[in-house]
Amino acid sequence: MVGVDHVAYDYASLRDLLENYDGFKAQGITPYWCINHGMSVSLYYADPDGNQMEFTADVFATKAEGSAYFHNLKEDDNPVGVEYDPDEWLTKLRSGTLEAELLKFDAAGEVSPIRGAMMA
Repeated sequence: MVGVDHVAYDYASLRDLLENYDGFKAQGITPYWCINHGMSVSLYYADPDGNQMEFTADVFATKAEGSAYFHNLKEDDNPVGVEYDPDEWLTKLRSGTLEAELLKFDAAGEVSPIRGAMMA
């Protein structure tokens, strides 16, 4: 079967990503998966046809830093990411918490159980 697995849209910052999330949420549109991948932070939505729409912001300032992150992963490190609460993060950002504080990632942390599976 040929088709689209997902489409990703990049945001310039975590703040931009989460403010967009808040606007969608106000319209009743919510993500089924909120994940800090380590090199990026993403919100996954399902469109009416069941396609994954990923909205993401890079963690690292440059693509080279992101690439280095991948190349330095250890065999036991978390390859998927850790889930997060976008409402909690947005509240913290609006209260003055720095993006870098929220984006800290423990590669040895618990792997997200969803791994991108669609939720009804």
